[in-house]
Amino acid sequence: MIFFTLFFSVSYSQNNIVKDVDGNVYKIVEIGNQIWMQENLKVGHFNNGDSIETTNPDTINLTTAINPKYFWIYNNDDSINDIYGKIYTWYVVNDKRNVCPTGWHVPTDEEFCILENFLEPNIDNNCNKIEHRGFYIGNYLKESGHLHWGDPETGANNLSKFNALPYVIRTFDGKFRYFGLYSYFWTSSEYDSKQAFSRRLYHNTSDISRSYYFKKDALSVRCVKD
Repeated sequence: MIFFTLFFSVSYSQNNIVKDVDGNVYKIVEIGNQIWMQENLKVGHFNNGDSIETTNPDTINLTTAINPKYFWIYNNDDSINDIYGKIYTWYVVNDKRNVCPTGWHVPTDEEFCILENFLEPNIDNNCNKIEHRGFYIGNYLKESGHLHWGDPETGANNLSKFNALPYVIRTFDGKFRYFGLYSYFWTSSEYDSKQAFSRRLYHNTSDISRSYYFKKDALSVRCVKD
């Protein structure tokens, strides 16, 4: 059994906010030397004002699509968007017009590693490995309680104030999967020509998974300050 003490602290104030180009307001939190949004991105435009497209119907299969740049809202429900935000293909994430507010960007794989290593410094988190990372990082990142996360309880405590919520993934075949079970976050870093690195939090475990998904899949986005 491994024992360790929590050495990290976070800085949070109700007055700390950032706005996107659509006027959506996000609370932010300082974790270590990084400043993160506490909410998933909701924007429907790039930072220069260009629209990000969606599909009609939302179940269109993207297998043959080339570099599709789309967002979706689960069930096309604005109340869902208010809580969980939108999900985006990686091609939106990687667009030079920037999906994040001015002065912010989609985190790289390495920037997520910095966050993880800050939250659990006694764990050797080698960012060159595809693996479940840490013992308790997921608990520190997940919203506490059962308002959105279901059972089983893994001790989610949101000590980081990151406030991760369980949302949904849209796979490129047009299916929306696992609503309310996992958090999925894009990074801006490629794994290969077809896939990009991501992070995944689980309803039933306390760690975090460093993995990769197809760039045509749609995941949530959290922005980090430049």
